Amino acid sequence: MTNIQAELVSECITLKNSELFFSSFDSDRKVDKEHIYNVYRTRFGLEENLRPENHFVIGYKDLLPRLKKSELEFINVSSLMTKNGGFIIFSDYEYSEFVGVLKSKRTLDEVRVKQKGFEHLYKTTIFENGIMK
Repeated sequence: MTNIQAELVSECITLKNSELFFSSFDSDRKVDKEHIYNVYRTRFGLEENLRPENHFVIGYKDLLPRLKKSELEFINVSSLMTKNGGFIIFSDYEYSEFVGVLKSKRTLDEVRVKQKGFEHLYKTTIFENGIMK
């Protein structure tokens, strides 16, 4: 694992007792690895062109090669929104094989403001010592 990937994973783990919002792809409609790779490669290109000095999402340079060489046929993308930012986690659909992670500067509070009036569509959960309360 590269340094930025290890740092992002460590940061994500330290938030285990924080309030967070979790979402993930529907396992009934698996998305193939090549599609995920192409989507995030395009997003990285936009990030490089629009914000070359101050990326809103970090970790692409480490994630993309890991996605490319992954032997998984399908990649699950999960999102953890926290007070410290959003983490986009790439794995298999059983959550047994980790591929990589990105971090977005968008916070849980910002998501709440954007979704004002649509609270019924999402649920936040507090985890304590890794256990859902």
